[in-house]
Amino acid sequence: MNIYFLGDIGKYNNNLVNILNDIKQTIKKEDIIILLGDNFYYQGVNSIEDKLWDKYLNTYNLSNKVFSILGNHDYQLNPHAQIEFTKNNWNMPDWYYTLKLKTSQIWLLDTCQLVSVGNIDNPSKYGHVTIKNIEEIHNKPFKEKQQEKKEWVEKKLKETHKDTKIVVGH
Repeated sequence: MNIYFLGDIGKYNNNLVNILNDIKQTIKKEDIIILLGDNFYYQGVNSIEDKLWDKYLNTYNLSNKVFSILGNHDYQLNPHAQIEFTKNNWNMPDWYYTLKLKTSQIWLLDTCQLVSVGNIDNPSKYGHVTIKNIEEIHNKPFKEKQQEKKEWVEKKLKETHKDTKIVVGH
């Protein structure tokens, strides 16, 4: 099994199309693609009905599963929508989660919950995610959310007996 990691792909331009065309030359049925955040520039999506999903569906017209995590730009409008979206091959079951493969395990982390940037009150096209953003989206104090994530990662890493452990974030 091969795993293809792609990040900061949210412009859906010719560069991405060329990369995916190259992948299509070698990808096998059991291979997966992992998107490392900033899935939709510049401010993420509004809902599961957002027209940007059409760009995703047209670009990733593969039968292979695509697993994703959020990046800072995905936090700007409605990050919940990327978790709620379930069409085609898109998979993001939660803010952070793990994939158990045959001999390996991958932890996909929403790193925006760990580190905030800037002191801007409102979302911007520059992708600033502030403590206020995290607290409003998750309805929880930032430090509490941060601690919850750290404990989850530590626990899950200790539980696995896989030969290969991969942790990814944006």
